[in-house]
Amino acid sequence: MVIAAESLRVRGSRTLLVTSWDICLSAIAARITARTLANRALQPNTFDPWSVTDFSQYLRTLDLPDAGKVGALTGLLGAMERAGLLISAGWHANLPIMGQRYISQGTVSKGQREGNLWLSEVLGAGLIIPSYNAVTLQLAGHDADGKPVDTWGTGLVLDHTHIVTNKHVVTGLASNSSGLSVYPSDNPANAEQIDCQCVAAPHPDLDVAVIEARMPVGKGLPRLEGMAFRDPDWADEVYVFGYPRVPMTAEMAITVQRGEW
Repeated sequence: MVIAAESLRVRGSRTLLVTSWDICLSAIAARITARTLANRALQPNTFDPWSVTDFSQYLRTLDLPDAGKVGALTGLLGAMERAGLLISAGWHANLPIMGQRYISQGTVSKGQREGNLWLSEVLGAGLIIPSYNAVTLQLAGHDADGKPVDTWGTGLVLDHTHIVTNKHVVTGLASNSSGLSVYPSDNPANAEQIDCQCVAAPHPDLDVAVIEARMPVGKGLPRLEGMAFRDPDWADEVYVFGYPRVPMTAEMAITVQRGEW
C-alpha cells in the first residue's frame, strides 16, 4: 500500500529534548552514591546510604539553582521512592530536617537514560503530555488538487522515518484520498514542508499499521528518546492522544484523555 505524501510537514529539529529542574535532579539522584556525595572512599561490605542533606550539599557544588529548597527536594525524592527508583534507608539521627536517607536503585537501563520517560511515574502528566504531544501527528488525506478530504487519523512517531497508526486509518486514507498530509500537534503553520513518498504496512490481523516516510537525505521526523513499549498492567494510569472530530470547531486539535487501564 503506497500513499503519496505530497505535503509531509515536520519540525525542524530531529530530536526532542525535554529539560527541567526536576528532570535534572531526578537523573542525578537515580545514579548517585554516598561516596560521590561525600567525596570519600566507601569501605567494603558497608551499608552507606545518603541523606537529603547530603544531596542538597552536592547540588550546591554543581551550582544548581534552588539546591536548598527543602520542600522541593524532599517531595521529589519521596516521589522517586514511591516509583521504586530509590530505596528508603531510615532517618539520619543527627538531622532534624532533610534527614531522610536513601539508596539509589540503579535500575534505569542505558536505553531509558537516552530520554526522560523513565521519570514518568515521578513527574506524571507534566512530563508525559508535552513529551508525547510533540510526537503525536495528525494524518489527513487530500485530493489530487491538494484540498483536504474528510479522512484523517492519528499517528505516533517511532523513529525518524516511521509512524505507527491504526490499520483502518491507512485503509481509509488509501481509499478516499489521493495523498497524505502529516502535521505536528503544535504550530503546524511553522513546520517545515517536505515532499516524499510514504509506504504503509498494515498488520494482517490487528488494527495496527506502520507508515514509512521515505525522507530526503538529512531530513527526518522528531523522535522521542527513551520511548519503549510493553503490555499494560491492571490499574496502570494511561493517556490517550488523538484528533477526534469535535463539534462546533473549525479545526481539529489534539486532545488528551487520562484514565486507568
